[in-house]
Amino acid sequence: MTLNEAFCKTIELLEVYYNNHKQDDAVVSILSDLDCTVFQDGKPVDQATYDDWEKVIIPFINKGEISDNDVKEALIKFLVYYQQEFGYELEVVIDYFINT
Repeated sequence: MTLNEAFCKTIELLEVYYNNHKQDDAVVSILSDLDCTVFQDGKPVDQATYDDWEKVIIPFINKGEISDNDVKEALIKFLVYYQQEFGYELEVVIDYFINT
């Protein structure tokens, strides 16, 4: 898949998690920052959060494509980064993605 498709897949994975675990405020915050439906230009609400996600996923690109499995692995790395760098409480979320 392309970078844009990988971004959409990341959002989809987080939304599925949130829909099954609505008590998770950290996931709501990340989803809000990455929301591309707020502005007419289609860019995420918080460009810095998108830039962080992009930095994590770039190493997974192989010949311009990213596999489904690599999107999940990149999402885990992204969540670990946000937990370590910004103190988000994401241990349960990270464990969920590691074990599914």
